[in-house]
Amino acid sequence: MSEQSVQLIAVRPPVTSDKPSWSDLWAQYNAFYGRIGDTAPTARGFGVARSLIDGVKTMCEARNVMDVYWHTQSDNAAARLLYDRLAQNTGFVVYRMRISP
Repeated sequence: MSEQSVQLIAVRPPVTSDKPSWSDLWAQYNAFYGRIGDTAPTARGFGVARSLIDGVKTMCEARNVMDVYWHTQSDNAAARLLYDRLAQNTGFVVYRMRISP
């Protein structure tokens, strides 16, 4: 049998000094997954979301990415009208359970 080493990590509550590292990590995570955020209320209705989605689609086609998904609020009727024309609603609803310390 071969000998295995075990590495342990310590988990602690976050502290203020962690924010710069986590902010950078979160930005990289969002960039990796192509998260683009919301359209500003004053820009809605001018094709901004459609242009962003078309841009993502073009980038994916160039890189042979075969699947893209996104989340939206169930009551975001205006966005969902657009999304229903561009993609398939998979029917998933996201649930989140908050755990109190």
